[in-house]
Amino acid sequence: MADLRIVMNSADGTLTQVLSGNTLKFSGGIDIHSGTLLVNYGENSRKSHGALTLDKTGGTAAFGNSSDVGGTFSFTEIKVVNGGTIKVQFSGSEFNSDLAYDAIALTEGGVSGSGTVVIDFGTAEDPFLANLVFEDVGQGMGAKIISWEEGNSSSATFIAEKNLIEDGGELYAFRAYSGTDGLYVGYVQVPEPGQWAAMFGIAALGFAVWRRREIPTAFLFLPDFFFAGNFFCPHAARVFLRFAVWQMSAGIVSGSPGLKK
Repeated sequence: MADLRIVMNSADGTLTQVLSGNTLKFSGGIDIHSGTLLVNYGENSRKSHGALTLDKTGGTAAFGNSSDVGGTFSFTEIKVVNGGTIKVQFSGSEFNSDLAYDAIALTEGGVSGSGTVVIDFGTAEDPFLANLVFEDVGQGMGAKIISWEEGNSSSATFIAEKNLIEDGGELYAFRAYSGTDGLYVGYVQVPEPGQWAAMFGIAALGFAVWRRREIPTAFLFLPDFFFAGNFFCPHAARVFLRFAVWQMSAGIVSGSPGLKK
């Protein structure tokens, strides 16, 4: 295997380079600075190709699969410097049956750096992205698009090109989880306004008991007042507010808007 290093650096940040051969035997790694590099995942090679470095300097800095969906490409680790994009193809049917997707396998390390990595599912519309809806995203739950050996982890932040989808009248938000064996991604349902009202109400009541003080009854119904106004709050605004509150709560738990640990 040649100790060859591939560097992607498009002058205007828009160039796409496609390597379609199924015998890509190199070990020097890939650096993505600008533009898009697509390589053939179809070989399913478990031999490492060195480190993948995402160091965006301008325009698009993306890496992905040039072959059919479902292949796996191996690196020693992923280094996130100034961030970049990982393109993920997927296919599946209702209720996640026969779900297939592109994956990256890390043979030595995990994902290092503090930059942001965007997961791009391409041109898939909401009904198709609903194949990535899970009850929760966590260890063993979701699509594991990056795998690593136990003991490694990710310090980068993962977000989606399309962070919010709607299917069947329900809202679903992107979630990423850094587990013991890899990165799991998917979409989870955003709670209904009524659920938030109950949750805030219970939290307020618990706080009142803890403080041994009486909370005015109106305070417990404040979330209903905040969300209920179909007349005062248009649909788009209610969607934004509902999602924003949910994101804030997730951020408190996870420490990152896109990544839970």
